[in-house]
Amino acid sequence: MHKTEQMKRIIVTLLMLLSAFLLAGGRNYSLDECLELAQKHGRELEQAALSLEMSRLSYSQTGLGFLPELSLGNTNTLSDGKHETVTSVEAGTVLFAGFGRVHAMKKARMTVETSRLELELARRNLNAGVVELYIRLLQDKELVSICKDRLSLLEQQETLVGRKVELKAAVRSDLLAVQADITAAKVDILDAEGDFNASRIGLCELLEIDDWRDFDVEMTDSVFPHPQSDMYSLNDLPQVHLAGIRSDIANCEMEIAKSAVWPSVQFNVGMSSAGYRFSSYLSLSVNVPVLSLFSHAKNVREKQLSCSIARSVESQTVESLDKELKTAVSDLENVYDKYQLLLTEQERYEQVLADVRQKYEYGAATYFECQSAMSGLFQAQSQLLQIKYEYLLGQRLLEILFDAGK
Repeated sequence: MHKTEQMKRIIVTLLMLLSAFLLAGGRNYSLDECLELAQKHGRELEQAALSLEMSRLSYSQTGLGFLPELSLGNTNTLSDGKHETVTSVEAGTVLFAGFGRVHAMKKARMTVETSRLELELARRNLNAGVVELYIRLLQDKELVSICKDRLSLLEQQETLVGRKVELKAAVRSDLLAVQADITAAKVDILDAEGDFNASRIGLCELLEIDDWRDFDVEMTDSVFPHPQSDMYSLNDLPQVHLAGIRSDIANCEMEIAKSAVWPSVQFNVGMSSAGYRFSSYLSLSVNVPVLSLFSHAKNVREKQLSCSIARSVESQTVESLDKELKTAVSDLENVYDKYQLLLTEQERYEQVLADVRQKYEYGAATYFECQSAMSGLFQAQSQLLQIKYEYLLGQRLLEILFDAGK
């Protein structure tokens, strides 16, 4: 039984050395560096940027619709053995056709703004994803450190218990118990390091870093300011502006549909030559839709309904985002209060463990009392770690999504 336990400890130690090798030697990347890499390699950003460029081209083409049309013609005819060439030049423009082209220009301009906002939203969402992965890495790395501190504490306890066993001041079962705790602590370290490596691989894939073993995160002192709801405004969210612009676009489409009901007035001027004969003309034409009037009216009604839906969606979007913001800030305040309580709780457990270990050294406490105090401390550390990074994540996500650091 003793040999089996010894072999188990040797295997765990070897696995820990291998894991430590995988963790060592990586370059520390700051969060800002990771965000810069994400901007360079984000496929969603590339697609959104291309969409913005296409919208700008479409806007330029819409503006060309206000220019008059110019056409050149050359006609060759052969009749009764006679060849005749007629050359013509004609220019024409629409003087009036409702206000469809004006609204089409407004729609194209707002489509450009929509694409710009979608690019900004994609940028913020990408940054939020990077922040979430990075903070998870920080949490995993700190958990590894806590597990190693626990192991160091248990090894110190093993030395103390072993000395007391030699002096017949403690029973051998105490030593076996602390050795079992040491093995469990080493397994916890391996699990924590495995989670840390898995998180590193995930972030490296997003940032397109080839070797995840060369990647590490930069541990910094965390700041815990009390959350303030007045730091965040719905007007800072691209989603709010997108909903408003889409409502305006729907209104433009309704006006464009209305313009089809109006009569159109077109002016043309031209000149032609056939041999030595020259002629010119001016024309002013008025087109009144008659048979298509009913289909145009139906189209206008459809666009009016679409416009009403877009306004309703805009209102719902603002209400939903306002509710989400209030909930997020409220949750963050709750997590902040929990963090302050757990910080005090951890300090209390540290003092309890120090007192119990001192009593054990002088025979006034049992090892199981020490074990209970250590378990309480480790549990308090784990809870504090979870709350700490839950707060940091919520805080940074709000800053990213509302661009509070601009």
